[in-house]
Amino acid sequence: MDSSSGEENGENGLYGSDEIEKESSRLESLKNLVDGVTNKGKFSETYPGLIFDEEMSEYERELREDIEQLIDKQARLEYGEEFREAERKMMQKRSEVEEYVRERLEGVEDEKLEEMNIERTEEGKLKLYHATPVDNMDSILGEGLKKRSETGNYTWGLEGEDGGLKEEKVYLAGKEKVHNIAEKIQAEVDGRSVYIFEVEVEESNLYPDEDSQAYHWVGSMESLSTVGYKGEINWEDMRVVDKKDYTLGTEERQELYEEIEEMDDSYIEDKEEIIEELWDQYREKGKMNERDIHGDYDHLLDNYDD
Repeated sequence: MDSSSGEENGENGLYGSDEIEKESSRLESLKNLVDGVTNKGKFSETYPGLIFDEEMSEYERELREDIEQLIDKQARLEYGEEFREAERKMMQKRSEVEEYVRERLEGVEDEKLEEMNIERTEEGKLKLYHATPVDNMDSILGEGLKKRSETGNYTWGLEGEDGGLKEEKVYLAGKEKVHNIAEKIQAEVDGRSVYIFEVEVEESNLYPDEDSQAYHWVGSMESLSTVGYKGEINWEDMRVVDKKDYTLGTEERQELYEEIEEMDDSYIEDKEEIIEELWDQYREKGKMNERDIHGDYDHLLDNYDD
């Protein structure tokens, strides 16, 4: 070996001390992305609050280690075909872990459900929530909630969601999170009303939301407060519990702003009051138009007693 190589590359060889520290930190962060990779204990230690019939197997540990290696490989690759292939293999391995965990799962402790603010019915089903724009209410009343591969709708009605894994699921949320989702949906549908459903579902059909990177639906709820439900949800297992009422859309707001700008300055003292009146007028007009096009489903809220 050339004796000058140490001088050319610094006292620490190919990497200086700062580079080594950064690399170590990066590798540690990657390992943390895959929870419990080196965990040699029982499932309950890796998935607190979940009840399993036996300890974690060597098979699952090997899968997790494979995932860790693929994550590390992706971090070293430029985005391209090789990167996408590593990502595809990683997702396949994650799916294997997910199914393996599901097969061994016996249930979720009641204390864990209470911690996540999820109720269990007397029949053993879990209560979760779904938000949808008024556009979908007629079909839901007749057919219930259907997976995207049948409806063609984006998850939550929002554009930009990834296909593939999400095609066969209906997505549900926790009691608090669903209101945030309803706001996003309303912005996407230009102010139209959004209805919120409480649904009762079988725990065995729950899967993690892919965006959570969790191996089980409980982990998905803890990180994103959303989960996937594989299959359809019948109307009999749903009820309307809340509504985000109609608000002005982009075009209506623009019309209102233009009308305000054209107001005579003589009304300046009463301008704020007049603006409130105009807002209400535009809103009532929009609500009537929405009812004519999509129907009115507020009577379903009468059956809800919080």
